[in-house]
Amino acid sequence: MTALSMTAPRPGIPRRLVTALLLALASAFCFLLPGTAVASPATARAGPVTSELLLSSDTLESGHPADVVVVLNNTGEADLRLADVAFIASEGMSLCSVSAAEPSPGISRCPGAPTDDARATSSTLRAGSQTVFSYRLFTTGRIWPGSKLFVLSFTFLQPLAPLLPPATAVVSRKVEYSVLGESEFIGAVGVPSFLLLPGFLTLATYRLLARRGRRASDPPALDVTAVEFVALSATLSIVAIPVFWLATWLIARPRTYLSGYDTGDLLAVWIGATVIGAAAFTLPAAVRASAERRRTPTNRDEPLTIIRKLARQGLPLTLPQAQFTSPVPGGGGTAQAAYIFSRPEPDQDSFWLLPAIEYRFLSPVDEELKRRVLRGLAPDGDPGDLARLLRRHRRRIPLRWAAPHEGPLRIPADRVTAATSAAPLLHMTV
Repeated sequence: MTALSMTAPRPGIPRRLVTALLLALASAFCFLLPGTAVASPATARAGPVTSELLLSSDTLESGHPADVVVVLNNTGEADLRLADVAFIASEGMSLCSVSAAEPSPGISRCPGAPTDDARATSSTLRAGSQTVFSYRLFTTGRIWPGSKLFVLSFTFLQPLAPLLPPATAVVSRKVEYSVLGESEFIGAVGVPSFLLLPGFLTLATYRLLARRGRRASDPPALDVTAVEFVALSATLSIVAIPVFWLATWLIARPRTYLSGYDTGDLLAVWIGATVIGAAAFTLPAAVRASAERRRTPTNRDEPLTIIRKLARQGLPLTLPQAQFTSPVPGGGGTAQAAYIFSRPEPDQDSFWLLPAIEYRFLSPVDEELKRRVLRGLAPDGDPGDLARLLRRHRRRIPLRWAAPHEGPLRIPADRVTAATSAAPLLHMTV
């Protein structure tokens, strides 16, 4: 029998393990040698992102947005993708995107901005390249003019290495906010602040109308350079604040312009202050003119109207007489007698003269009525009571002007001679 011999395997290291160890040693050796490492997209370094901000204007006006352009440069070796854009600004300022393909949730797209990828700015910033983002800066609501600050913060991630620290770029700019038209309006009148505008316009409007309608006997108009004018203007401006609140409460939602204002508020204050100033002069002037018309004769007044005007003037029915030469053609140039209703004012040069008033009692005569009329004609009688009595009984007691005149006369002072003694204005005829 032939014996079969069996050979046992030699103990040793598995071939796969040896291969893995050799590869690891080779990789470590290559890593330690300078210049021998090969960068991969997953291990490429993300360098800093430089930024530049361009602004169309350093002044931001209400209703007029400003264009904002941000230029970003990727100085690193890895591609970056825009992850977020943060906008931080003073109250009342907002931003919308013009060119961003994928705007941040906090920044909406501007109306009319491109939406197709061919025209929009890509959100990927490749290594060594730059991109431009366009925005539009505008105001929302009403804010107080002055210096305002806004900040834009861009956050980028590496698409192939999202766990690596993000790259950021921050830009900021200070702008001057102004209300559209404020410098033109306020600069034109020389008011240092919007707060003083209501009082100044009210007084300036009143002063302008007072100067145009002032008579020689009136007191002088207000002087804008006087301390009293400035103090009164400031006081009226303070009063205008609750008035503005009340006006907005009546129209819509109550507010004041202390927390902010816009062009609409500027126009409302300007128009309102001008109207109030005009009303402050016009209404009292209209009341005075109406009262003056009720007291002053006209050439068309009836006898009863003149008796009422005598009562309003506080004059009796016994008036001084004067001689005058009639300026009316046919007056003959002879002296005539009349009663003096009023003498010339300092800014006038004429008298108001009255012809005699004739009255009579129609038959049958009421003796009681006659006695009441005669009591009213007495020197201590009241012209107002007599006028009311004659009006109630005007059909029984007709009145007329004594011939040849048909109403009050306005005679130049140079045609009136010396006054004579007083005499009753009313004469009874048959």
